[in-house]
Amino acid sequence: MDFGKVFISSILNPSIEDLRPERLAVREVVESFPFLKAWAFEASPASSENLDQSYLRHVEECDAFIIIFGAKVTPPVSAEWLRAKKLKKPILAFVKSVSNRTPEVDDALDALNKKYAPFKTIEELKGAAKIAVEQTIILGLRSLSTKSAILSIKDTLQELAEHKNFVQVSPLVPLDTNNSFYVEKVEGELVVLKKTSNTQAVDIPLSRVTEVLPGANNEFGVLAVSGRVQWTTLARRWKFFPESAGDSALGLGKMSSPQSDSIGMIRDVLKARGVDSLWDWVNNLGDRFGAGWEVFYDDDGRYLRYLASPSEQIFLIQQRRS
Repeated sequence: MDFGKVFISSILNPSIEDLRPERLAVREVVESFPFLKAWAFEASPASSENLDQSYLRHVEECDAFIIIFGAKVTPPVSAEWLRAKKLKKPILAFVKSVSNRTPEVDDALDALNKKYAPFKTIEELKGAAKIAVEQTIILGLRSLSTKSAILSIKDTLQELAEHKNFVQVSPLVPLDTNNSFYVEKVEGELVVLKKTSNTQAVDIPLSRVTEVLPGANNEFGVLAVSGRVQWTTLARRWKFFPESAGDSALGLGKMSSPQSDSIGMIRDVLKARGVDSLWDWVNNLGDRFGAGWEVFYDDDGRYLRYLASPSEQIFLIQQRRS
């Protein structure tokens, strides 16, 4: 049976600071979990390895790293936690309540940038260590579940890319747009979609794909994302944004003004492209859409709002008819 290895770090020399009872208490907590083994120097067998290198090798091999701070910290202890942090090991820190704690300990805690558990007694340390180890195990299991889901999604996307299957993206802004993409490829941590109408590429982080539902009976599949795929008017491009689409059917908006300099520049660009623009009341949007007007979306994916009595106006555009 494989065991998870938990490295226990602290000052060892009792002439500097005696943390032997604390180390023993943490070892007992760790080994109360039948699938974990604590690694502590005082409980390890003789070795021909260089002493410093032996410590660091065990840090590299460990699955979790526990450090106990008292009043002081020594260079070997600093080397251990620095290596654990560099290797992104799960680090659990416990800090003994003492009146003479040195600034070096505070500096180490700041550099670790982890929430630590203070304790006054051995019993408090045992309780805090048990809770921390349990939470670390739960987080690890959740991480495995997330990785498994991502791998499953990645496999599905790679299959869709192989056959260039069509998908609809959810959410897509604006909503009434022709929602037709195909999966071009999965590359590293990105999935690349192509819009069928103009073959524009849209890069979406794989971690942001929450679900892939294959189509049936010649229907499009659905690719659901955490965020949104959004049209940007001036760039004339589809783009992924990490923010959700919001509750409005129009997407996310932002405040603007017909008198602002940025609106003047936007209108100049649109005019040069043969595109008309105007502000109109929200309650007129249905008629405007029926007449071929569209909502303008800025480069940040947001439509433009202007509050005016008695309600609100939206900035709209329409391709000029020749």
